[in-house]
Amino acid sequence: MTDANFEFDKTITPSLAIGAGTDYNWITHDPDDFNKNHGGFGDPYVQLKYRWLVLPEHEFMSSLAVSQAFGRAGTTGFDSGYNTTTISGYFGKGFGDLPFAPLRPFAITGELDYNIPNTGPSAGGGITTWSGGLTLQYSIAYLQSQVKNVGITGFAANLTPLVELAWSSAAGA
Repeated sequence: MTDANFEFDKTITPSLAIGAGTDYNWITHDPDDFNKNHGGFGDPYVQLKYRWLVLPEHEFMSSLAVSQAFGRAGTTGFDSGYNTTTISGYFGKGFGDLPFAPLRPFAITGELDYNIPNTGPSAGGGITTWSGGLTLQYSIAYLQSQVKNVGITGFAANLTPLVELAWSSAAGA
């Protein structure tokens, strides 16, 4: 399965923003549907996000958000069927403040979500979950402009390769 997220965000104040978005999923050779290929939209959502901490000298920032997803508003089979409230925490840390130059283009980001289904097809039907992720990124643009220009040009000069770890689990009773 391939998942693309579309989101529009609008800053209200320097630290507060609203957003709206959805996912589009492509499934190829679906083993549950006779190996057919198909796609559809997930639940649309709205979000209020507040940036509560910024430490420029350490290239660190953190935000909190509350999102509301609208179940059964996406494509049948791709939406969850549950209205879900999600409380999220985000952080990002660049390594530009490190004394060892080869590590400065690295950054790490993270997200932790608490997902609470509000309504669904059956009374009390959803499962409250934790989900989250981490990325480790290497900015070639940062390397070229802030550390040392190593002569990478064109398209490759703007790449940020990354490794991502994502997870989810039931929150328990």
